[in-house]
Amino acid sequence: MQNSDNSDDQYDEQYSDDQQESPRFLYNFRELNLQNKTLLGEIRIICKNLIYVIGLAPSLAKEELLRKPEYFGQYGQIQKLIVIQSNTFNPPSHAAYITYRNEQEASMAILVNILNQLIGL
Repeated sequence: MQNSDNSDDQYDEQYSDDQQESPRFLYNFRELNLQNKTLLGEIRIICKNLIYVIGLAPSLAKEELLRKPEYFGQYGQIQKLIVIQSNTFNPPSHAAYITYRNEQEASMAILVNILNQLIGL
């Protein structure tokens, strides 16, 4: 019986040590002082009305074109659109961050484009 009790104690000690690590807490942005704002680099912020599109053709990677109803404008009101070109690949890679008015519009843009990929449009 003593051996099993010792193994339980070892397990408890290991479990306690694991809990000693400091947990990460999310704070209200206004509550952070300048020193603590450096911690924001380690925090991932989820924005449900934002989509990230990769693999854009260079001819399509233009803000005014992507806003049109023929492209991403058909899914809802675009609040903000940023096109990015990465020169680390040859040919250069294009991507876009598109912020919609709400989560439903962003979800629709994602779903329609996934379906188009599945059926080969």
